[in-house]
Amino acid sequence: AEVEEEITKSDDKVKGVAASMGIVEGPVCLVLNDGDLRKVKKGDIVITYSCSASFNVVVGLCSGIVTDYGGMLSHAAIVAREYGIPAIVGSQQATAKFKDGDVIKIDSSTATAFVVER
Repeated sequence: AEVEEEITKSDDKVKGVAASMGIVEGPVCLVLNDGDLRKVKKGDIVITYSCSASFNVVVGLCSGIVTDYGGMLSHAAIVAREYGIPAIVGSQQATAKFKDGDVIKIDSSTATAFVVER
């Protein structure tokens, strides 16, 4: 419980559900609406509230996904497993803590994502 509280209070780390296994490091691309999908570049880790079908056009470019909402059967989780990219879903705070240009690391063995370089 102490570790959970530490992560919640941290400005640069989130914990959620490991929806697709793997460890990856890369630049953040914050996607808050469908218009932001244009910003996604190959290798980006996409941070979003949740994924919809419109997200499918860029998922092949992503090296990882972190969402605020969702669980193991959410669209983000299923698509991440299909593409074999690491994903943390249901983090509740990723869109508030991570910004475009941050370099973050997803570690699904601990179900966390954290800033490596800001």
